[in-house]
Amino acid sequence: MTLSVGAESMPEEFKLEGNIPSSEAAKEAVRQQLERVLLDTAFRNSKRYPSFLRFIVNQALQGETTSLKERVIGVEVFGRSPDYDSTQDPIVRVTAAEIRKRISRYYQDSLHENEIGIYLPLGSYIPQFEFPHSLSPDTAQPAAVAQPIQALQSAPKPAPTLPVPHRTRRRALWFGTALLLVLLFTSFALWRAHQRSLVDAFWAPVVDSSRPVLFCIADLSRYATPTPDTTPAAQERSAVNAPTLLTAEDTVPLLNFVSIVRPKVHSYRVQVERQTNFSDLAQGPTILIGAFDNKWTLFLTDPLRFHFVGDNSLSHVWIEDRQNPASRQWMTDDLSNANSTHKDYALIARFVDDNTSQVAVVVAGLGHQGTSAAGNFILSPQSLSQLERLNPNIWNSRNFEVIVETMVVNGHAGPAHIDAVHIW
Repeated sequence: MTLSVGAESMPEEFKLEGNIPSSEAAKEAVRQQLERVLLDTAFRNSKRYPSFLRFIVNQALQGETTSLKERVIGVEVFGRSPDYDSTQDPIVRVTAAEIRKRISRYYQDSLHENEIGIYLPLGSYIPQFEFPHSLSPDTAQPAAVAQPIQALQSAPKPAPTLPVPHRTRRRALWFGTALLLVLLFTSFALWRAHQRSLVDAFWAPVVDSSRPVLFCIADLSRYATPTPDTTPAAQERSAVNAPTLLTAEDTVPLLNFVSIVRPKVHSYRVQVERQTNFSDLAQGPTILIGAFDNKWTLFLTDPLRFHFVGDNSLSHVWIEDRQNPASRQWMTDDLSNANSTHKDYALIARFVDDNTSQVAVVVAGLGHQGTSAAGNFILSPQSLSQLERLNPNIWNSRNFEVIVETMVVNGHAGPAHIDAVHIW
């Protein structure tokens, strides 16, 4: 037997046992409703959300609710390995939260109020089903059926209403419009203030320091001005006397950082990495830009969980996870081809360095495009809101690392997306 949502009657065996329909007819009705929900614009343009919702609903209808755990869903729906670390890869929790919001918006539409409800409670991956009153077998007739004529005739007649003067109606309309505009403006102002506060929250440990801030940036001069004499002394003289060369990808984040930090700090200075020594790092907060062309980035991040690694020729470079050192998930080997289409990865870190006891901020990609994408990420309220949604308490944390990825097309980096977060 097949049921259609909104039918005028339901079979007597249509009941819920522990929130799971007991009959095949009822289960089929839920499956039809699931497909109806997935046709909505909130789901049909996505692959992740329909796969997630279809999996948990079908498992529940089959009575397999014990399998609806975060790790199982991560393996079955998102293809994660059975031993993946769900604390570092929150894709199941993030997807479930988004599905709850989209389902809520779907059922808020009055067009769907008489449909079977499919909900995902907070703190659980077991869906719940709710059958509208008009589909209940205990209801003699659906809500859409008109009341008997006799009942309507016996009902008390409403008192006649006096017409509202035109001026009064116009005044009420004006007041309502003004109130709506005030509410919209207030909401927008609060939203903008929160967006600005995300950037301030990221940079708070830097700007709150009374010490001078150091911008330590990559310098390509030692690589761009070779000398015929290959002795170490000659190479060092060439590097010292060479002009400072910066890439555009490093310069853009630098200018943006200075525009944010300069009005809020007591003083700051900009130095290339070859002009910087360890005592400079110990004088105050340091902002490090660039990875393999900035030795101080490699030095300060080397003890961290996420850090930079490359082979001897640097033809293969990657970000290594000390908890999974064999993985090459964040590796790229196509940096030499500026016009290629490839992924670049970057490390964003804010931490108190154990050696200097000063705050360090690292913005460094495997390639220059990764550095540029990471720089844009930490200055974008929209991007930082992604980080806040993953961990609302991240700004209160003393130290954290974030790995982001970007797609590089014809030498230009696209928006950065979060791959992993580590807080300590």
